[in-house]
Amino acid sequence: QHLANTLWGLARLGFVPGPMWSQAFLNATGPKLLAMHAHELCSLAWAVGKLRMAPGPVWVSQLLLATQPMLPRMQPHQLSQLLLGLSSLNARPPAQWMAAALRVSQQHASYYTPQ
Repeated sequence: QHLANTLWGLARLGFVPGPMWSQAFLNATGPKLLAMHAHELCSLAWAVGKLRMAPGPVWVSQLLLATQPMLPRMQPHQLSQLLLGLSSLNARPPAQWMAAALRVSQQHASYYTPQ
């Protein structure tokens, strides 16, 4: 929780940490992704994307692996955060992951509000 909140806070403040800090942060979070909750993963994905960090394919693969079983239970705002983060990272989730995300977004369609 603290790792995700730290990065989310930095992104909201508009503070872009240097490359050494960013790499150390990604190295610290990578092994923990599979143990995180949906709200942590979605906030983390959004913040990593917002800060234009370069997590690398292994980190992104771990994120996708961690989030796929959670997709059906994600709240609308969590799915939005996750998809925004992935798009900012130019990630290309596999077709199976995207199909699951699209099914969930269709179920959430009535909850989305225009901004």
